[in-house]
Amino acid sequence: MAIVRSLFTWLYLTILRHTRPTPHREEQVVTILFSDLQDYSIACECMPPLKVVSMLDQYLAVMNTLVDQYHGQVIEFVGDGILAVFGAPYYRADHAEQAVRCAIAMQRQLQVLNREWRRAGLTQFWRKRRSEYMSARIGIHCGTAIVGHLCSPRRRKYAVVGNVVNVAARLEALNKELRTDILLSAEICRHLPEAIARDLIDLGEFRVKGRETPIRVYTGPTAILENLPSDLGKAPLLYAGIEASA
Repeated sequence: MAIVRSLFTWLYLTILRHTRPTPHREEQVVTILFSDLQDYSIACECMPPLKVVSMLDQYLAVMNTLVDQYHGQVIEFVGDGILAVFGAPYYRADHAEQAVRCAIAMQRQLQVLNREWRRAGLTQFWRKRRSEYMSARIGIHCGTAIVGHLCSPRRRKYAVVGNVVNVAARLEALNKELRTDILLSAEICRHLPEAIARDLIDLGEFRVKGRETPIRVYTGPTAILENLPSDLGKAPLLYAGIEASA
């Protein structure tokens, strides 16, 4: 069997070496959403590994579904972190608005998951170390990036490359300092409809790692909250779950 696998690998690499196409990449204005669960490492420390994986599968499945519903594309999962792009690979003029709406929906659906995890008895593992309910931090930024495939002789992956990704990640982390759940850059606000942008809360300018100039950040998208279905927070789980005793 090992010989067969080695032969298959050699054949695959030989064909790829002689037929490998030039990766299609293009420069495009996109919106990046970066999300991370707060204190997830504490939950991991307190829970059996199998339950951690089951809980993470459930969370990521729900969030991935929401990204799809709001016309985004999940680029990768980094543990409990989610990197998603809006406006690529299929362009939409309202990519910034779709990303912000998705972020609100993600926070609402996390409330539903929290109730499910409490019902299943999972919160007993970590509630002595942190809040009983999980919360997520989300950073959203808009800018120019190279979108397309990154390739090596053995792997091909769709990716988004550019400073816009780094800034979105820094905004996600800045939520911890500002005690917010969602932070939007000024670039995002400039791409939002006036009916939404005018209701955002200006938190001022902050310096983030990897960027020379300060970035102005906003939170509190109340207009979008009002436009969401009122029963979203009571919606059934998109992907149902696990029991503490499993």
